[in-house]
Amino acid sequence: MNNLIASLSVASVFTWILGIALCLLAGVITVLVSLQNTNEGGLSGTLAGGNSDSFFGKSKTMTKERRLDRWTLIGSIVFVVLVLVTVILVSATYGA
Repeated sequence: MNNLIASLSVASVFTWILGIALCLLAGVITVLVSLQNTNEGGLSGTLAGGNSDSFFGKSKTMTKERRLDRWTLIGSIVFVVLVLVTVILVSATYGA
């Protein structure tokens, strides 16, 4: 019985830590998306073909926009992985 209580308290603390990390990461992703350049037309430009740049015509250097894109992608992947870990931990601890 003591092992069950100890494992529940450790899982609960770990769940709280993951929850706080998820909230912080969601805020960071929101800021990163807000900082990105909107000159490309967004979704309507993608659907209507508003961007005439080709892949080969773009600069291959690490510009500010490219770094923001990369950090947004990395943050989003980490966010999804943390959500999956949290769901697995909560369902294993408390039962689903």
